[in-house]
Amino acid sequence: MVMGGGVTTGPIPEDFFQNTIPSLQVAASLPPPGTFLAKLDQISQGVGRNNIAPNPAAASVTDIGLPDGGVTSQPSQLAASFVSIGLVDGGVLPQASGQAAIPPQSQVQVPQVQLSTPPLDLSILGVPDSGKSPAPASPPSSVRPGQVARGAAAPVCFKTGLAHLEQNQLPDALSCFDEAFLALAKDNSRGADIKAQATMCAQYKIAATLLKEIARLQKVQGPSALSAKDEMARLSRHLSSLPLLAKHRINCLRTAIKRNMEVQNFAYAKQMLELLLSKAPPSKQDELRSLIDMCVDRGLSNKSIDPLEDPSQFCAAMLSRLSTIGYDVCDLCGAKFSALSAPGCIICGMGSIKRSDALTGPVPSPFG
Repeated sequence: MVMGGGVTTGPIPEDFFQNTIPSLQVAASLPPPGTFLAKLDQISQGVGRNNIAPNPAAASVTDIGLPDGGVTSQPSQLAASFVSIGLVDGGVLPQASGQAAIPPQSQVQVPQVQLSTPPLDLSILGVPDSGKSPAPASPPSSVRPGQVARGAAAPVCFKTGLAHLEQNQLPDALSCFDEAFLALAKDNSRGADIKAQATMCAQYKIAATLLKEIARLQKVQGPSALSAKDEMARLSRHLSSLPLLAKHRINCLRTAIKRNMEVQNFAYAKQMLELLLSKAPPSKQDELRSLIDMCVDRGLSNKSIDPLEDPSQFCAAMLSRLSTIGYDVCDLCGAKFSALSAPGCIICGMGSIKRSDALTGPVPSPFG
């Protein structure tokens, strides 16, 4: 029978296996298993530690100054010599102008050598360290208009809302605070105590609402402009009473001082200026003192402030002053309302509404 390729098949000769070497004898002559891999590991470790013997050809590069090293040395040895010398451009000397350049196809590809130097700590620059595990997702310091962290954790939503608030993107800030309340509702369903977080988030939601109304009143012109200034001054006084973070409350105080000086409420402005002066650095104290002197010169009186007004007592829904005989309050976030018909809080969406006098309880008679 003739197979393809001209090979003929037939019976195997009887003496075919007489001159062959047994497989057991071949196996005994081989080195033990793992010897070749162990040698490779030793070679790689030696390269990583820069424990490479000096190459005569590499030494001739610095002595003679031939272009491209002048010799074809091993890639690993050449790379190690470049790193150890520390020359500019990888240690490769520039070619002479009159010599033809070597085609790119003939250049030796030098592999990168892992050095045992520790990674740089860039944490001081705000860059995550490549040698450490990545940090959890955090909100950016600056956000784009319309960027809302929907479905994220409550801290991320809240801090994103703060970033929008600092950039005067008030509708986006309100949306982020609402998302934070949704995340807090999920945490509350798991049994977590969210009262402190809900209270802080409610104060910032109310602050964003006040700032949004002030921005709307700034656009009022004509005969209503004067009353709009009085209303902006009142809203800014409510804004300055909110227990916000220090840097945000300072900005609210500055807004209240400016709006109230515009409507000649110099006694209130002087009071807020003295509060800022007690916390201001030395570089800002002279400016604040000059403003205090201006208020004193103009007369320490308030043209449009009721003497019985308490700036901290205002309705979070209508932004109006609260009644002195009682009001509604949320038992979770602490938001106050003048007369709320809904059974639940419209600020946090989780708390129940109760009367302020009901929270204090009945007062016992001192006469028995």
